[in-house]
Amino acid sequence: MRHRATSTLHDMSERMPGRRAPFDASSPFPVMQVDRSGSIARANPAAQAAFGLSPESPGLLSEVLPDAGRLNVPDCIASGAERVFCARIGGRRWQLTLIGHPGQGAGQIYAHDISPYEDMTREMAQIREAHQRQQKELMCVYGLAEAICVRETAQEICRDVVRLLPGAWRYPEYARGRIVLDGEEYVSQPFEMTRWGQSAVIMAEGAARGMVQVFYTRDCRHSGEEGPFLPEERQLLDAVARTLGEAIARRGAEADNRAKALILAQERNRLETILNSMGEGVVVTDSRTRVVMMNPAMGALLGLAPETCAGKDFLALMPDKAFRAVWRKTGADQGDFAKERVILGHPEPRMCWATRSCIHNMGAGETWHVTIFQDVTRELEIDQMKSDFVAAVSHELRTPMTSIKGFVKTLLGKPNVKPELRERFLTIMDEEADRLIMLIEELLLIARIESGKVMLERGPVALDELAQCAVATLTHVAEGKKLRLTIHTENPLPRVYGDAKRLHTVLHNLVENAIKFTPEGGWVRGRIFGQGAGVVIEVADNGVGIPKEAQGRIFDRFYRVHREGEVVSGTGLGLFIVREMVRLHDGRVEVESEPGQGSTFRVYVPAGAGAASE
Repeated sequence: MRHRATSTLHDMSERMPGRRAPFDASSPFPVMQVDRSGSIARANPAAQAAFGLSPESPGLLSEVLPDAGRLNVPDCIASGAERVFCARIGGRRWQLTLIGHPGQGAGQIYAHDISPYEDMTREMAQIREAHQRQQKELMCVYGLAEAICVRETAQEICRDVVRLLPGAWRYPEYARGRIVLDGEEYVSQPFEMTRWGQSAVIMAEGAARGMVQVFYTRDCRHSGEEGPFLPEERQLLDAVARTLGEAIARRGAEADNRAKALILAQERNRLETILNSMGEGVVVTDSRTRVVMMNPAMGALLGLAPETCAGKDFLALMPDKAFRAVWRKTGADQGDFAKERVILGHPEPRMCWATRSCIHNMGAGETWHVTIFQDVTRELEIDQMKSDFVAAVSHELRTPMTSIKGFVKTLLGKPNVKPELRERFLTIMDEEADRLIMLIEELLLIARIESGKVMLERGPVALDELAQCAVATLTHVAEGKKLRLTIHTENPLPRVYGDAKRLHTVLHNLVENAIKFTPEGGWVRGRIFGQGAGVVIEVADNGVGIPKEAQGRIFDRFYRVHREGEVVSGTGLGLFIVREMVRLHDGRVEVESEPGQGSTFRVYVPAGAGAASE
């Protein structure tokens, strides 16, 4: 195929007889001008870069292209002909077009790198080969199933199936099928037993009744190719033998047409049960995209009842315009597709991968489609949260390390620094080191939680002392933002058995989180009081609040609420740790929030939790 730029320049030269052909020095594609002796007179920058040519002295064409003689440059220039051929230069595959210009005694070579297209062609050939193999296997299985359903006797089934066997193998022209059942033989063609064969035993009701065989009349393998039989062909042969055995066993057990209808009904019910129990959405459509079957998972994704969708246009039910375009484009040639992105979901959008497969010769020769929709919303969200977590942890580690490194350099560079300044530097370094230790402890705690190795050291817990400790630890943080921080403890409180260190982490994380998301001049209020047979730890603020759609996910690990134009430090682990620590204490945590009006977190801990173990 001639490249468009080459064709354009050639057309221009044809319209300007007697004039010099234009030399496109600015072309993004390599262009070279050669004379009758095979010397390269000119080369544009793209050609210099591609073939390592010198701008002042490009050299000979044979130095770039060892088999340049194939072009017959003098003859091409003299006749004004055009020659196109492909060659490998410097590890790349190039399409070269030589156009002769007799009037100026030179020719121009236009080069186009076709290596990516060769790789793409090779990959597509592999995909096409795999698809064709699957289609052949599917046709064999479908023909087997049809024979079992239509034919009345095992002999009729074997006659039909043995003719299907050669077509399902890689080299059908050399394949021969054979079925031996109860001493009778059925062959696809004049049979020849060779050393290139495979066999599978037909088992019916626990006894060997015969075998299914496929032989090649000769060794069909190409050089370096595995085989001659593929593992998939071995599996298919086993499946055919197993299915034949099951069919024969069923025929032996069938006494009349009512028993046959009952078995078919059971098979259909089993298929429907499998479809209905699948977590992925499955829909079967006919050649006119009408819904033949839809499972409940697919109905949930569309927000529709599956039974109401039968017979309707499937594309009319799909809200994703881009997916409808892909469906129509591939449907024109009855093609399949895999992992096409589609947005579904009702009422909330869900991200799905759609995979469609064709089933040919359904009913009156129609082609049906089975499309599976896999909901990957959660996986994509987890991937995004992990990315955010890595970025957040990197930032949280880099900030204190940078601060510590800076102060250490200052102290080392100025050993006679004033004592009060030295003390200030060391104090800051100590605080930053504490931040690093706290972050590392959080990460280690997450690892222990996920591995189930977190153990509680239970005992009587003084919640009022925990409250005082939390206030003392975080007062300076609140004062830095000019916040009013108070925690009120009801007296007396029911006796709580638990892990004081873990409960302190819960209270500390809730208060710290409230301070972080409350603007300057606001307030953070804590309360600890008894309720029924337990204790409630409540932390409220008048901060930015949490959107409704995020309130169900804020306790997930790595999750952080993203707000436009707002950058808040943190790793997204604080509330996850709160939830897990409360769960270990047999309690629960709840949140109430309105955007712009603050949030209230409540932790419920049973008063007698752990009393028995103590």
